[in-house]
Amino acid sequence: MAIRIITPILIVRALLVSGPLWSQQYSGNIFDESGDIGRCAIKGSTEFVAERQEYLLTGSGDNIWFGEDQFHFAWKKLKGDFILRADVRFIGEGSHAHRKAGWMIRRSLDTGSPHVSGTVHDDGLDDGSEYSPDGRYIYFNSVRTGTMQLWRMKPDGSEVRCMNV
Repeated sequence: MAIRIITPILIVRALLVSGPLWSQQYSGNIFDESGDIGRCAIKGSTEFVAERQEYLLTGSGDNIWFGEDQFHFAWKKLKGDFILRADVRFIGEGSHAHRKAGWMIRRSLDTGSPHVSGTVHDDGLDDGSEYSPDGRYIYFNSVRTGTMQLWRMKPDGSEVRCMNV
């Protein structure tokens, strides 16, 4: 008897709590624009799928850790404090083990712009980067030696050094 009473109460409670979320479905694009940064071999695209409340981004490019960035980017200019959250997944097989998806904060759309990013690599590496408090270095995680290691480099991509050695 107790199970019969609790189950309907839990269902009603779930509907009351989640009901307001349904009204928050968004049918537009939150980004100001999107486009390719750098010389990408294949033009990228950004598509908002309202039914699933998700964005599909496609593109090509080169590694973002060095002097010239190449990737597809959807952006919105923000000022002040903000919180970023992204649920990221790859669709299909990629042609490059180091393809990445995630969020990025950039000073500009220039190919060599300083940036901070939170990315997921296709080979399973969850990766992040942070500037040192004095801004002289960027610290990041990498499996380039075969195991996860902490690395440091200058913001221009020079002086890359493994810190675990």
